[in-house]
Order: sequence, then C-alpha cells, then structure tokens
Amino acid sequence: MAVCLIFLTFTYDVSRNPLWNQVHNYPFAIFRRSSISCLWIIINFPNFVDPSDSLINEIEEIETRALTLMTSPSPIFDDCDGAMDYQMELIMKKLELQAKECLLACKTVTSTGLPKTKQLQSTISVTSDASLSENDSVFPTFGKARALLENYTNILYPSLWDSKFKMDALKIKQDITCACSQISSHDPPHCIGRLECLLNIFRRTTITDCSEQTKLGKSRNTNQLVDSFAWQCLYSSSISQAEKQFAYNIDITLVYASLLSGIFALFPDKLFEFFGRIFLACPALGLFSDPSGLNLIEEMFSTTDILSNWRGVARLFTALLLAHPPPHLGVSRHKLLNPSLLWRVIAGIVNQEFIPCATAEVLHGILEIGGSVFANLYGKQAKRLLNTISMIVNKSPVLRQSLPEMQLISLLEKYGSIDTIPDRIGFIDKSFWDSV
Repeated sequence: MAVCLIFLTFTYDVSRNPLWNQVHNYPFAIFRRSSISCLWIIINFPNFVDPSDSLINEIEEIETRALTLMTSPSPIFDDCDGAMDYQMELIMKKLELQAKECLLACKTVTSTGLPKTKQLQSTISVTSDASLSENDSVFPTFGKARALLENYTNILYPSLWDSKFKMDALKIKQDITCACSQISSHDPPHCIGRLECLLNIFRRTTITDCSEQTKLGKSRNTNQLVDSFAWQCLYSSSISQAEKQFAYNIDITLVYASLLSGIFALFPDKLFEFFGRIFLACPALGLFSDPSGLNLIEEMFSTTDILSNWRGVARLFTALLLAHPPPHLGVSRHKLLNPSLLWRVIAGIVNQEFIPCATAEVLHGILEIGGSVFANLYGKQAKRLLNTISMIVNKSPVLRQSLPEMQLISLLEKYGSIDTIPDRIGFIDKSFWDSV
C-alpha cells in the first residue's frame, strides 16, 4: 500500500512538471489511472488481491521502467539524437500499452471481484535477434531493417531499469567506441590490437580494458542482451565514424573496412543486420534491394544537412565490399562482400530517379573508393554504365548545376580519360600488415 502511494505520488509529480512534458511529451495519464485503479482495488478488495503477486507489482515495474528510460543518459542509446527520439517514442508506446492492459485487468477485478494476475515477461531474457524466416532475402528491405532495429529497441529500453545491466552496457559501449575511434592508417600493430579488443568482446570472454586494464565481470558474458547490445554498439560506432571521419579521410576508411571485414568473416550471421543499419543510414545504398528507399532519401534530405554523412557511409560500404581481412586472422572475407555487389548497388541507384545533390553525393563516395576496381573488373560494361551516369546528369538542367554533380562528372571524366587505371586503388595491400 505504501509502495503504491509512493509510486503514485512520484509519477504525478513528474508528469505535472511543464518542462518535463514540454521536452518529452509522453502521456503519463495512463500510468496514473492504472495506479489509482490498482490502489482502489487493494483498498476495496483486500481479500481478493495478494500484494505479493498482483497487478500492483506490474504497475510499479512499468512505471519504474518508464522513469528509468526518461532519466537515463543519452550516450547509452545511440550516437544519433533523431534515432534516440524515435526509439524512446517506440518503447514508451509499448509501456503505455502494458499500462492499459493493467487498467483493463483492474476493471475486471472491480466488476467480478476475482483476482486477475498477469506475469510480466522479463525482457532481459528475451533474445534480441529477430528470427529470420527461410524466405527472407539475403539483403534486408527497409521494412525489415526497421523491424530489426525496433525489435532491438523493444528489448533494450525496458531493461534499463536493471542497474547492473546499465553499468555493463555503458562499459561495453565505452570499450567499443574507444576501440573503433582509435583505428588509424599508419600503425598496423595498434590497429590489430583494437581489432583483438573488439573480437574479445564479441567472443564473450573476460576482456581487459583497453585503457585501465580492468576486467569486465564474467556475468555479462552469459547475457544475450549484453551481447546484442555490443553488436549494436559496433554498428552505431562504425556508422558514426563513417559520418564524422571517413567522409574526409579515405586512408582510414580502407583500414577500418579491412578490420570490419575480418569481424564479419568470423561472425557471418551479423552482416545482415549491419546491412540493414547501413541502408537506414544511407538509403541510396539499399535501392538495389528495395526501391521504396527513394522516398526515404527525399524525406531525410529535405529535413537535414546530411550529404557529408552519406558520402562517409558510402565510402565505408564500398571499402567493405572490396576489403580483405588482415592475413593473421587466417579467414576469407564474407561471401557477400565482393565487387559484384558493387555493380548491383551502383545499378540500383542509377535505375532510380536522380535526386539533386543527394544521388550524386552517394555515387561520388562509392566511385572514389571503388571506381578503379569497378572499371578494371568490368571493363567496357563499366564504362558504359559510367557514361550513362554522365549522360543523366548532363541532360538535366537541374542536376548539372549543383556542386555534387560537378564533382561526380569530374571523377567520371577522370576514369574515362585514363587508358590503364591503377588496380590497387580502393583497398589496402596485404603488405600493409607485414609488420604485425
């Protein structure tokens, strides 16, 4: 009874704060109504409700998770504020739905005088990887990519009420972000050290902290949710590095792609979801798999200044298709990561309507990394495709006037004017790793 009053009072005080409602705009009325209903039932039906196994326990857990979600530091979620807002809204709707179910249960008890208990499913024990049917495509559609992200969100956010999980998650995120950001283009041994740090995390072994030499608890290694969270951190950190660094530095992009290729060679089942995250970050790259991404491109481009981000993501994606894992791993690259996919990606973009600036920026990012390999591998076919791109741009008065299109045309002319294109551009040579 006292616990219920505490939760009821705290929930009411938080929800009536105008600044809180202005920032988050999440309806707490349903939580208050459910709490009041449960409190009224306990008072009026003491013989029918067991406080140790009743709806009030579920109400308290829902409220705790909602408040924990809204007071958690943002870095635990993602590097993108927009993605964080979307995910917060998604999970709050789920919590609201659970609260409504409790309210209906309260009404049932009120009308019948019979207890109705419902065990709240533990979200921590649920596996975070969405099951894929046999009919799913090798490459995710935008709908499937969004569903995978929402599934992960549905599982992660309610689990943040667990203080131990939150501490483990923050530690994992710190280690992965640190390792990803320290990869350079001039120190192979150091890069391999960062790769081993990442692999140790994903292999669920007790790892040594990259900076303080402190060990992670063994308990986290058996937690499926922490394991999934670690992979999501890798996806987010890789995309963040692409948007903030690879858009301006090709050399680091190539080294990072080689390390990433090694990770996916050892964990091939994780590539599908990474493709999904890449396609959501830069929809043009997924047009070969799902043409509906054209609408997403227009929506994202009209609301944000995102061209440099797309250029960086396109560079990383292209470099990953061409990269080979570091030789010391003794593995071959994932079978889907090869230049033939590069053809499909470029053709998928060219076959859709060109969006001024946006399409050219992505194609430029792809071709400055993979153009030489593409031209050498496919010869005259590649030149015809590149000429088609030039023709589309030059025939459009709208397209040929913008800077990204002019940069793209300049790059295409460079490939067209060279008889013999160097075949080592686009990925690092294996000799780079000789000092390891």
